[in-house]
Amino acid sequence: MEIDMGNIRIGTTRGFLDDVVDVVDDVGDFIDDASDAADDINDTINEIDDDIKDIADEFDDDDDNDDNGGSDNNKKPKQGDNRNNNLKGTNRDDSISGKLGNDRIEGRKGDDRLFGDQGNDRLFGDPGNDDLLGGAGNDSLVGGKGNDELLGENGNDTLDGGAGTDFLRGGNGDDVMIGGAGDDVFAGGKGIDICNGGPGRDAFTLAKGQGYLIVQDYQDGIDKVSLPKGVKFNQLDIVRQGTDILVSFKGDLLAIGQNL
Repeated sequence: MEIDMGNIRIGTTRGFLDDVVDVVDDVGDFIDDASDAADDINDTINEIDDDIKDIADEFDDDDDNDDNGGSDNNKKPKQGDNRNNNLKGTNRDDSISGKLGNDRIEGRKGDDRLFGDQGNDRLFGDPGNDDLLGGAGNDSLVGGKGNDELLGENGNDTLDGGAGTDFLRGGNGDDVMIGGAGDDVFAGGKGIDICNGGPGRDAFTLAKGQGYLIVQDYQDGIDKVSLPKGVKFNQLDIVRQGTDILVSFKGDLLAIGQNL
């Protein structure tokens, strides 16, 4: 296949798994490693989705136990109330839910599970491998040191993985996601999401019919892009617009790579 856009010409050859991009003027560098990353990234996303469901179920189960006069023999998650709460964990592995209100939740040390729930919440994982779930509202999630999993869920959220190998998923809304130092994985969800990978080998996952990613700092030969399942490189429309590269599939904008 060959695409001629004035003085910019893109050609593809077989050889790198499904498709390899042979590009003049660096137009195709942004999706150079797409096929290589797809399966591993999609497996990671499925695993994270299962973890996130476990977090929500954990707090739902605790509410049911409270309503039914459940036993206190097992350690229960710490929960806020309808007000704006300031909740802090311990040096152990904590589970904390803000419930209603605009809450501030700090995990401190340990591998913590933090759930903002309703309201515009601020969640800080601090040291440890933490799971942060924003819930409804415009939330701010900061993983801190460790390999963290961050999901904004509903609302226009800001996610900052911090140091470590982190997974960031914006969910529904227009989100800002910052990987920080480490090898991070980004998945946007519905909306227009801004991604900044930071130092490390980062992976950006594209999806059909869910808005698009704006990737600010793609590193050619280091970072990877995962195409939607079933989409091949030769099905994409790639256009340079100034210093940016726009990637679309059948009229659906998937990503903008900036300053490339």
